[in-house]
Amino acid sequence: MKYVVHNDRSIVKISGSDKENFLQGIITNDVFKLEKHPLYAFFLTPQGKYLHDFFLFHHKNSIFIDIESLQLDSFIKRLNMYKLRSDVEIKEVHGKFEVYTVFHESEAYIKKALAQDGALSICFEDPRNSALGIRCILPVSQTTHELFCHGEQLESTYYRKKRYDLGIAEGSCDLIENKSILLEFGFDALNAIDWDKGCYLGQELTARTKYRGIIRKRVFPIYVESGALQVGAELFINKEKVGIVHSLFQDKGLAMLRLEKTVSHFLKGELQLESKKGTVTALIPSWWPESYMHL
Repeated sequence: MKYVVHNDRSIVKISGSDKENFLQGIITNDVFKLEKHPLYAFFLTPQGKYLHDFFLFHHKNSIFIDIESLQLDSFIKRLNMYKLRSDVEIKEVHGKFEVYTVFHESEAYIKKALAQDGALSICFEDPRNSALGIRCILPVSQTTHELFCHGEQLESTYYRKKRYDLGIAEGSCDLIENKSILLEFGFDALNAIDWDKGCYLGQELTARTKYRGIIRKRVFPIYVESGALQVGAELFINKEKVGIVHSLFQDKGLAMLRLEKTVSHFLKGELQLESKKGTVTALIPSWWPESYMHL
């Protein structure tokens, strides 16, 4: 078993009789589907721009949220702003859980191994894409440590590079607060938005963007072929600017590219891009629907 420990994550517990209705009005996914399976969702500005992304799961009579620790304080502050008089309690669960991603093992195997521990043990296939492994929120306990002691712990950077291979952005290292637009990153095809749930913060702009089909640029995975590029580096085809390096870690990253300038080139296969300090290869993610390449 190979796994990554996410030391940069925090767990928030939301309880109270109004918890579902409260969350339903402010996040992009359908909270009432948590009874069937965990979710990945966003909290947006009223203008439909990115603020927070997180996983949600239901356990007993509470909803738990797995969120980047750097976003924790601002996330809780914003939740409390919208709570008003609702019967909702928002509480960080500090030091009791660890977050893992497990690769090359089944969800059933991990759940069976943890069955003897009566504490909260949640394991589920990543709702965005199965290639991102099994996500586990596990108690800090002897059982957990015994389960993983015989496995191979991978560097935390393995998970980030895996996401870049797939062309999937996440958190503050890839998404810009008050600026990033979800559909430019393909989150509608990553099970992060429910189009039938009704109103939520930022719903109007998000829906308008989808139904008007006005997405002019998208994020693509890239591999650095040569040189020393940096985030923000301009990318060119035949000396014409077509986008920028959006995220980068070592030789892998994401590029935001203008579709009108690149689609015809992608139809011929991989796309070679140049910058002033090197070259990169851009790819079409395997999970993209065919409609993404239509202008």
